[in-house]
Amino acid sequence: LGAAYAAPYLGRLEDSGVDGLALIGQMQSLLAGTSTRLLVASVRSRAAYLALLGLGVGSITIPPKLFTELFDHPATLDAERGFLADAAALGD
Repeated sequence: LGAAYAAPYLGRLEDSGVDGLALIGQMQSLLAGTSTRLLVASVRSRAAYLALLGLGVGSITIPPKLFTELFDHPATLDAERGFLADAAALGD
């Protein structure tokens, strides 16, 4: 139909008893080779976000509370502490 985006709501699909990730995976496959892309909304967990990336979905909306789950990974926090310690040592 020429739409730029189709916007499935993952959380709402799952609330209705549908395997949302499986359905979005099917949609992604069906849209391959077209100009239409998925814009997935209602993503409620880090695991769902990562699964969508694994399916090749590149446009995902997330609630603000999910930002910390995505960026506050132990390895990232350790790297940040190391960077800040190195920067502080340069200032001495």
